[in-house]
Amino acid sequence: MTVPLDRMLAAIDDRTLLVSTSHVIFKSAYIQDLAAITRRAHEAGAYLVADIYQSAGTVPVNVRELDVDFATGGSVKWLCGGPGAGYLYVRRDLWPRLEPRVTGWVAHKRPFAFETGEIDYAPDAFRFLNGTPAIPALYAARSGYEIINEIGVENIRAKSLRQTNRLIELADEAGFGVNTPRNPE
Repeated sequence: MTVPLDRMLAAIDDRTLLVSTSHVIFKSAYIQDLAAITRRAHEAGAYLVADIYQSAGTVPVNVRELDVDFATGGSVKWLCGGPGAGYLYVRRDLWPRLEPRVTGWVAHKRPFAFETGEIDYAPDAFRFLNGTPAIPALYAARSGYEIINEIGVENIRAKSLRQTNRLIELADEAGFGVNTPRNPE
């Protein structure tokens, strides 16, 4: 349950400005080849935004190594956090070039000055914030992040593969259809 990689890559051309894709397809657990999609997007002069909601915390993913431009997700699922702790990653070299159209007071260089008029953007990642951060949600999510870091995503992935393999075996024995890819890669 995914778009075949060759069709995805062929759809990205010189008219493409932004490629938006999920790292893991939620309906099937199919893991998309983010490295190949990112390379193709950059070859075409496009940006790539990766939805890593279904992979962060359970599938090793390094957005810096993959050179993705943007990544987004949240903590409710596999990062074991509560609701309201979403995130946006923006590749560092893009910070000075991008001026978000919709921001909040925290995106300003001097947020507590509450200045009106043109936005003097913060020089760092704060320029992408939209209003007051959800401190209680971020604080609540912290424990999940600590647990994931302690256990290690590679160990979580290995256990997930063992359990998935066992479930596939049981489904096959019982004659049930399996929608998830049988190849864990």
